[in-house]
Amino acid sequence: MFIRLSITNPIFLINARDTLIEAVKLAPTEAKLFYNLGVAYLRTGDYEKASETIQKTIEMKPNYKEAHYALALMYIDKGEKEKAREELNYILTNISPDDTNIKRELDELQ
Repeated sequence: MFIRLSITNPIFLINARDTLIEAVKLAPTEAKLFYNLGVAYLRTGDYEKASETIQKTIEMKPNYKEAHYALALMYIDKGEKEKAREELNYILTNISPDDTNIKRELDELQ
């Protein structure tokens, strides 16, 4: 909820991040919480923590499409196109071979 509210007021994003930090302590095996925390880090511009947290998500749930996609978008933002391609190709090869959005993202990276 806080992440959605952050569109109108950035303080909600900080609240979301802080709440999710506590939530992952209480539920350290819940991949969705780690994913959401990673997204919160991305939105606050903390790419290092975002990467660590989203990688942890993928360790817990290797075929978590949204986590791979979030990493790909982060790599695109950082100019790391080859890493982005790897994540997008992983999605197409292992998770969702017919995903037109992923195919489009890959085409745009060429």
